[in-house]
Amino acid sequence: MRPAAAALVTILGLLTGCSDSSDPASGPAAASTITEPAPWSATTNEAFTGSPPAFPELLHDGWRLRQEWNIITRAFNDSWAAGAGPEHAPFPATMNGCDTSRFLVRWRTVNPDSKLLSGWISGEVADAVQPAESGWMSLDGCQTPQWQLLSPAGNFLTDVTVDIQEWKPAP
Repeated sequence: MRPAAAALVTILGLLTGCSDSSDPASGPAAASTITEPAPWSATTNEAFTGSPPAFPELLHDGWRLRQEWNIITRAFNDSWAAGAGPEHAPFPATMNGCDTSRFLVRWRTVNPDSKLLSGWISGEVADAVQPAESGWMSLDGCQTPQWQLLSPAGNFLTDVTVDIQEWKPAP
């Protein structure tokens, strides 16, 4: 491998947590290629369904973890339920400086028979993703996560357990 290519592989390995298996100095190596995108990408205002990935220990591009909290919120079939902030204070979204915060959100219904729409709000609810029992979101600092129950056979509410991380730019 040419020196420039080797340096690039080393830098990419440091950024992604992988190492080059052809470099004997790196010791036992992890896979040197990434087969799927990282679950917590640089893109914000995205929502996904399915089993949520673990929270990252480090976020790309110079972010630092400010705080982490969990809540249980109640979702209804006739309105959107917003996520809350720490100690059930209002969610710490803002109207200004959307790029000065990131919120990583993991959620699941307490009742596995319940299906929820998930989305976010910045004035009004954005596009919701397909119904699911669990999922995750990556939001900028102006968005608040929300959920709405799709009512199965007479249910009109369900509880949602939510874990949230707030990230700020590192100095």
